[in-house]
Amino acid sequence: MIRQAVILCGGQGTRLGARTASTPKPLLPVAGAPFLDVLVEEVGRCGFNRVLLLAGHLSQEIEAFVRSSAAAKRRSVEIDLSVEPLRAGTGGAVRFAEAKLDDVFLLMNGDSWFDVNLRRLTAFAQARGESAMVLALRAMPDVSRYGAVTLAGDKITGFREKAQGLGAGLVNGGVYVCRKAALFEAMEALAPNREMALSLETDVMPALSARGALGGLACDGYFLDIGLPESYAAAQTE
Repeated sequence: MIRQAVILCGGQGTRLGARTASTPKPLLPVAGAPFLDVLVEEVGRCGFNRVLLLAGHLSQEIEAFVRSSAAAKRRSVEIDLSVEPLRAGTGGAVRFAEAKLDDVFLLMNGDSWFDVNLRRLTAFAQARGESAMVLALRAMPDVSRYGAVTLAGDKITGFREKAQGLGAGLVNGGVYVCRKAALFEAMEALAPNREMALSLETDVMPALSARGALGGLACDGYFLDIGLPESYAAAQTE
């Protein structure tokens, strides 16, 4: 059973203005608790007893959270930290943490909530050993803000970039199951120099899709990210 959950916490959150000047976006309070504690609570509830936080921007605040997480104490979750030495994108953050990653691990964005049955997702991924990554996807009436994902059966076959007027479709929900060896092989092929910036979303996933190594599972759970002032405000009650 997969026991490790890895959470991306390095984004700068510039669209939230002054709120993120001294507080990393995943630590912004949501209904009185750091948003990151909501995520730790959920992965702990689902049986992931080790969490690895990938930090960059304001990493000292994430480090303090490691010592103080109420959810980790409630759920008996062990939290570890990886701080990237330079900003190298989401792919760079994962590569820097290589020594701390399990062979198969759950990976998720630290600024969004997707009500996915995580154990269903991991079972689905483990039954598809040819996929380097399996993404949880969410149907949206308008995908313009996120870009669209094309799914054929259980394979992701392409992506459409963010643009106005895209209409309904599937979006990347920011929750993934990753096979370390296959994922790192793909990243090394794209950027042999580990100091090169590398994005999972815009570099790695399209390359995996082109090779038939990117799986997808459409899920219909509640989805919200806190990256915009209006969605952050909605999170306080929703």
